[in-house]
Amino acid sequence: MNKGKTEASSGDKHTRHIALDGGVNVRDLGGYRSRDGRQVKWRTILRSGHLNHLSDDDRESFTKLDLRTIHDFRRSPEIEKFPSIVGDINIVSGYELGVGSMGMFMQTLEAEGFTPAEAHTFVVKAYRDCVLDVTGAFRAFFQHLLAQKSGALLFHCMAGKDRTGLAAALILHALDVPSDVIMEDYMLTSHYLPVDAVIENFVRSRDDLAAIIANNRAALVPYCGVHPDNLIAFFQGIDLKFGSIDAYLSRGLALTKTDIADLKERYLS
Repeated sequence: MNKGKTEASSGDKHTRHIALDGGVNVRDLGGYRSRDGRQVKWRTILRSGHLNHLSDDDRESFTKLDLRTIHDFRRSPEIEKFPSIVGDINIVSGYELGVGSMGMFMQTLEAEGFTPAEAHTFVVKAYRDCVLDVTGAFRAFFQHLLAQKSGALLFHCMAGKDRTGLAAALILHALDVPSDVIMEDYMLTSHYLPVDAVIENFVRSRDDLAAIIANNRAALVPYCGVHPDNLIAFFQGIDLKFGSIDAYLSRGLALTKTDIADLKERYLS
C-alpha cells in the first residue's frame, strides 16, 4: 500500500484516521488528489462504522469538526439494535442499504457451510450483483451531497467497509480521483479495522451460531474483511449494467455535468 497517497503528507495538518474513544473505522476522505491536481477538502467528508459507542469526548470532537449531517445507510433492524448516539446532529436514514445477497451469507453458512474459497466467491458475487439494488439509495445520497453547502458530513454503515466503501468509491470517482487511490482507500479498512477484531465482535454477537462459526471461522474472513476483488466486482457490475462508471453517474445516479462540476466545486480545493 502506498501510504503517500492514502495518508496525510508531512505538510498536512490532518490525518486520515480520526481516533475516537468509541469510533469504528472513522476516516476522512480529505487530501486525495483528483486528476487535475486539486485535492478533496479535509474534514468535509467523513466515513465510519456505527456510532453506538461514542463517548462525550467523541461527541465534542464532532462538534469541533462542524459535523452537520450523518447519513446512516443501515437497515432498520440494525439501527434499532445499535442506535447512533450523536447528540443533536441531524441524522438522515431510510436508505435501507444492503449489498446484494450478503444478507444471505449466514443463512447459507448455517445451512450448507462454506470453504473459505466458496465464501470469497459468494461475497464477490454479492458485490457484482448489487448495482441495481443500491442505485436508488446512492442517487438520494448524492442529492444530499449536492445540497450540503457548509460544514462536514459523515456517512456510515455497521463496520464502515461494505456499503460505506461503495459510497466512498463513488464519491471519489465523481471527484475524478484515480482508481488506484480509490482502491487504496477501500483497503484501508484492513488497517483500521483488522478482520480478526471484526470476527471476534461478530462471534460474540451471534451466540445462536457459536458452534457453526467455530467450525467455519476461516469462512468468515471474506464476510468480515475487505478484498480488492470486492470493489473490482462492483465496478464490473456497473460496466455490465451501464457500460461505464461515467454512464452510471449520469443514468444511474442522475448526476448532470453541472452536478459533477458542483460536487467538485464544493468538495475539492
